[in-house]
Amino acid sequence: MVTDMMRTRLGVGFCRTELGATFCISYPPRIMADSNTVKPVATFRAPHGLAASVFKNDGKSSEYFKVSLQRSYKKGTEFETKRISLGRDDLLAVAELATRSWNYIADAEVASRKQNAKEDEGSDEE
Repeated sequence: MVTDMMRTRLGVGFCRTELGATFCISYPPRIMADSNTVKPVATFRAPHGLAASVFKNDGKSSEYFKVSLQRSYKKGTEFETKRISLGRDDLLAVAELATRSWNYIADAEVASRKQNAKEDEGSDEE
């Protein structure tokens, strides 16, 4: 709900704080004349409402790129989207953190299944 969120307009981006977490999207300051929207130069989609959009920005001395990662989900009858904006140097770090998190969860699930199997064996012997 919009009234429950703090919104802050920042130079060339938009951030929203919700339940203590801040999600931002960064976009180039130029607007497409025909549609009044900023268009990414590339968008990549994955299952579960995940997407990454690449935006080209014109800096003082050269161009640079920002990536907006987003996840869309249904909340009640409406769709919500969470976004975070990252620079090029952040992307590999995020990939590494995601890989480590996935491995941790997979290991924890295996350990839990083994523990449950041992408990089931012990109750069969009684």
